[in-house]
Amino acid sequence: MEKLYKFKSNGKSLFVIAGVICVISFVGIPFGLMFFYMASTSKIIMKDDRIIYKMLTTKNIPYNQITKIRLAKPVSSTYYIGHGAPVFVNFATVIPLVIEWKGKKTKISANFFENAEEITRTLEEKTGLTLEVEKA
Repeated sequence: MEKLYKFKSNGKSLFVIAGVICVISFVGIPFGLMFFYMASTSKIIMKDDRIIYKMLTTKNIPYNQITKIRLAKPVSSTYYIGHGAPVFVNFATVIPLVIEWKGKKTKISANFFENAEEITRTLEEKTGLTLEVEKA
């Protein structure tokens, strides 16, 4: 059985906005194209024997090779804009889902995907591991 999880609209919007900002600067066109590509193709596929994570590259991770799953500390993308009085804008808070397997680490921005809780629950069931959560 195969289950597909797509990017949420707020995740797509963030990547499209970042892409537009990069393209406007002309020098950042390659990065802008990269953001547009990621916004349109990012997905997670949960199969019976593996998880497939596609963002910029594709990772095929068999469940039996996963040694640890954890939610890392949230990371905020906060930017300073303006002169005089500081104005801070928080664009996104990313909660990385870290999957350790075969001596490698793969970080997934789980909260940008539909049903992030279901993804983590399925990982726990398929691997037999307990999700660890780092304190903020």
